[in-house]
Amino acid sequence: MADATLTKLKNLKLDNTVATFWIVTRAYKRSEREAKYNVHSVDITDKLEKKVTSIVESSIQNSNQIIQYDYLTTDQDKESVFKIGSSETDFDQILEFIDQGSEAPKITNFNQLENAWAYVIKLQSNDFQVLGFKRIIRDMGLKTSDKFHTTIFRDHKFEDLEEEEVFRISKNLDFYYFENELFILNKKNFETGLNFREGMERKRDETLSDFEDLNVVTDTGKIREFIGDNMTYLRKISTINKNGYYKHPNFLVELERVSTAEGWGVEFDNGTLVVTDDNIELLLTVLNKDRLKDLIEGETFDVGTKKPVVLS
Repeated sequence: MADATLTKLKNLKLDNTVATFWIVTRAYKRSEREAKYNVHSVDITDKLEKKVTSIVESSIQNSNQIIQYDYLTTDQDKESVFKIGSSETDFDQILEFIDQGSEAPKITNFNQLENAWAYVIKLQSNDFQVLGFKRIIRDMGLKTSDKFHTTIFRDHKFEDLEEEEVFRISKNLDFYYFENELFILNKKNFETGLNFREGMERKRDETLSDFEDLNVVTDTGKIREFIGDNMTYLRKISTINKNGYYKHPNFLVELERVSTAEGWGVEFDNGTLVVTDDNIELLLTVLNKDRLKDLIEGETFDVGTKKPVVLS
């Protein structure tokens, strides 16, 4: 689908920007399900500045289809990007440090890179800024020598790089940022890099609290235990929260009517969904309107992802 922001991005003159490089570290408190980030700038040469600019530019130019970010969507081809507001993620925390510019702390010792979680490439002009993010994974960032000896061919001979201070920069990004939106190229790395699992756990707790307040279900404890930290069900409950069908007037009344008519086996007690050990997955399905009926041959399907169709 056409996207005005992406079109604008593709028309930017990025070769006229100033590139800066930033190292992100992360401290994570499991008990609070919250990550804290720290960001330092690193000086780069003019040659490297051109290379990192081309990394961001090629990522943008290779993006040709925008799909609104959905918790349940996993398929992604090379030309598709998922879009989400940066305020829905941890990225704004990182951006606060980067916005300090020259006042931000700098990396002065190679050892400071050992705990690097990610890096950010920032392209700045007088009129706009674009940032690219890459999570650092094992064997990608600092040079490691547990499996290979790294050498360089110089002056007609190989030299051992054992003593060299090497930091690897990928030619690919996980996402880029522009005008308060993130354009996601690698959903898995995006979710890991910005603490998104823990965000889903908070959505789980928020949704179950809603269920209690609105008398949606008879037992939220069983649902909480069923979901746990399972990524599949965290995605489902987060999507239920995002769509919020359970908050719609008469949703449960209509759900009971349709379930009875279609024989879905969803049980109610005075208008409240009855939770049992065996029906929680079914409840998560119908609460997100993921049980659909084919109007052609009358078959019923449970679907993972869907989008509304606007008829002309």
